[in-house]
Amino acid sequence: MIKPAIVAVGYNRPDGMKRLLNSLAKAKYEVSDIPLIVSIDESDKSDEVERVAREFNWEHGTLEVRRFPERQGLRKHIIQCGDYSEKYGAAIILEDDLVVSEDFYSYVSKAHQAYAEDERICGVSLYSHRTNEFTRFAFCPAPSVYDVYLGDMVVTWGQSWTCKQWQNFKKWYFEHEDKLPQVNPKLPREISEWTRSWGRYFASYIVDKGLSYIYPYQSRTSCFSDYGEHNQSVIPITFVQVPLMQGCPSEYRFGEYSQLVRYDSFFERVLDERHTVCGISGKDICMDINNMKTSAAGRKYVVSNQELPHKKIASFALVLRPVCMNVLDGYKGDQLHLYQLETDEIRPWTGKKIRYFADRRRLRYEYFDRPWRKAFHYAFKEFIGRLKESL
Repeated sequence: MIKPAIVAVGYNRPDGMKRLLNSLAKAKYEVSDIPLIVSIDESDKSDEVERVAREFNWEHGTLEVRRFPERQGLRKHIIQCGDYSEKYGAAIILEDDLVVSEDFYSYVSKAHQAYAEDERICGVSLYSHRTNEFTRFAFCPAPSVYDVYLGDMVVTWGQSWTCKQWQNFKKWYFEHEDKLPQVNPKLPREISEWTRSWGRYFASYIVDKGLSYIYPYQSRTSCFSDYGEHNQSVIPITFVQVPLMQGCPSEYRFGEYSQLVRYDSFFERVLDERHTVCGISGKDICMDINNMKTSAAGRKYVVSNQELPHKKIASFALVLRPVCMNVLDGYKGDQLHLYQLETDEIRPWTGKKIRYFADRRRLRYEYFDRPWRKAFHYAFKEFIGRLKESL
């Protein structure tokens, strides 16, 4: 059985570290002798964070407190935390703005047991997205008979790697350190702006190697997004708060790779030969319902919510949830459009900051019809306020 070490990553949030450690204490564990490492980067509050760690009573194994004498920065710190997977065979990385579910450890261990030998899997995510973090549209992965799906989206809110998975990434990382291209059409544009984040490297690694995380439909972590290095707002970022799995299932349903639903780095459904739209094989169709992509990645057709200068094959409604099912189930309408491409380009890359397209019907769909007018009103007021600030 794979028995990962737990690594709690701290910097300058003693209250956050205490909250995380308390949630670890409340979780259920089927095994004993679980290593817990609290890794603390140097800050003006390191003494407080270390005090919280050393006062914590860990009843399920050994407790190690590691404190760096000099500031590492989040990227370098996480890379060093990932190295615990080499010492213990696997590691669960939890930053100090997270909490965990009761069954998080059992879920991770058994997910690794099911997929550790699959070279197409880069790790196990504990977090389950409810929002596309770039467009802020709702994200609802298509249900299946299994408890997990495949996601090419990078996760920084609770993830686990086996020794082999980590070594594969680390080798790639040192080959590409500080050499990433500014423009990568395989990734959302915003990721290119994560200049200090380890997540940018892992996201680039995923799409470069064609890998996926195992994602749970029910989240095993939730994020408070406290004030810190990558969140300079004192107002909580509430979209990252998701419902936690309640209870401890007696078993988990892990399907074969080919049986799982898959999403790409843009939070778009990846179609394959199992799917057919208007007589076209799914492996030839690029989903771009959120209008984030510039390239179809070699596919001959694209589905978009936007009017594009390509040959239109068919149009679909925007009524079913999740949004991709409107196309797969063939609900005719005039909101989503299937285009045939002459080249690989969906739309030109622009150096300007992306403003994701959404007409009123898409907003009605996102905000469940009735409240959309109120949401539009406050969104407009927010836009005017930010415009004034920028002048």
